[in-house]
Amino acid sequence: MNPTGASSPETLIVKINHPLTWLQDTLAVSSDNRRAAYVDVDGGRQFVIADGRQGKSYDSTMKGPPLFSPDSRRLAYGAKSHGKWCVVLDGIETQRYDSVHNLLFSPDSRHLAFVANTGNKWFLVVDGKEGKHYDGIGQGTIIFSLDSKHIAYRPQLGDRQCIVLDGEEQELYQGIMATTIRFSPDGQRLIYLANKGSKWFAPQLRGGNEYDQVAGSALIFSADSKRIAFPAANGDRWFVVVDGEPSQASDGILGDAPPVFSPDSQHVAYGIKRGDRAVVVVDGNEEQSYDGISFLNYMPKTNSLTYAARRGGKSFQVINGKEQSHDSVTRLAFSANGERYCYVASRGNKRFAVTETNEGKEYQGIAELGFSPDGKHLVYVASDDNAEFLVVDDVEGKRYKYILMAWRRKLSIRCSPGMLCITELGGSGISFDPPQTVRYVAIEGNGLYFFSQAIK
Repeated sequence: MNPTGASSPETLIVKINHPLTWLQDTLAVSSDNRRAAYVDVDGGRQFVIADGRQGKSYDSTMKGPPLFSPDSRRLAYGAKSHGKWCVVLDGIETQRYDSVHNLLFSPDSRHLAFVANTGNKWFLVVDGKEGKHYDGIGQGTIIFSLDSKHIAYRPQLGDRQCIVLDGEEQELYQGIMATTIRFSPDGQRLIYLANKGSKWFAPQLRGGNEYDQVAGSALIFSADSKRIAFPAANGDRWFVVVDGEPSQASDGILGDAPPVFSPDSQHVAYGIKRGDRAVVVVDGNEEQSYDGISFLNYMPKTNSLTYAARRGGKSFQVINGKEQSHDSVTRLAFSANGERYCYVASRGNKRFAVTETNEGKEYQGIAELGFSPDGKHLVYVASDDNAEFLVVDDVEGKRYKYILMAWRRKLSIRCSPGMLCITELGGSGISFDPPQTVRYVAIEGNGLYFFSQAIK
């Protein structure tokens, strides 16, 4: 392996020589780390600069950053002119409305959906075609299936809500939990949790069991799309509902160890509270007990269960039942083929990466842990001495003030003349280009840079 380090190609995205507060909330970086777009202002007019080219100016643009499609080829944003709003898609304006919100590309990047309104009526617009008008459409409730063939959303009809699936209204309920609207991986099933009086239930599951509380964000499908699990409670007793059937009751479901299905869809695991103990449960059977459990998951293409645990002041990484002890354990990652793993452990106030074969160098911090697509190379971002840099197979790359990572949504950077000021960054992280190139975006001085590094 031979990273090119400081001599690698480096492309300046934007250089800011004055305080540009508009950039704080409007910078977007494409998922392939090749494109960037942000909003600038001149003479009271706003415009998007994408790939260094200035777009048409408007009275204002929609709050937040422009939106790149998943394939990084398309760009959309909302813009206002003469009191009306439109969506600008690849430089072409849509029809104008009183307002536009919730822009969303389909996973295959071919379709764009957004919510618009005229007067007091709201409707979904998909590829320029308006849907039925409603009293409202729930924020964040638009969802495409993974194959991009289906779309669903939750409109408001008076004091009732329903799901609209591919243009067809489903049954009305008092409420539908937005965080539970899910398509199965194969796109053939749609599930959500609805409210009937003071109780929650899943209309699509047999039995129709009702619950006082549900942890909707933890609702999951199995990989084969045939099974469903979610945490629920009646009174103060919690359980996991698997395929419509509640598990044995417990004192709580661990938020850091929610339900997860094995890759072959045959097993389900999660963490529960039993008194002051945290217990691993697999297929309804209570197994190991610890002071705490987190990062519970199955390794890809295997049924090996992994999680981080605490007992008596020590932390463990548990892989297939085997404990590895450290001061603390975080950030577990796997190769796509399931043959390799890596996690971040600590010794004192230092962090280091641990693989199946060795421990890496100690740093002040480690983030964005992952493997190359072929599983041969370990990549992460390390921080030391007020700098951040990429580490590929234990070899350090060029040091920057900041590297823009997927988890870093907000950066605490003070705005001052000659300094770049960025918060709420979206779409950034580490990406790979075949055959052997890793790409990321970094900040140095008052410049934002694309950076590519070859690995061999």
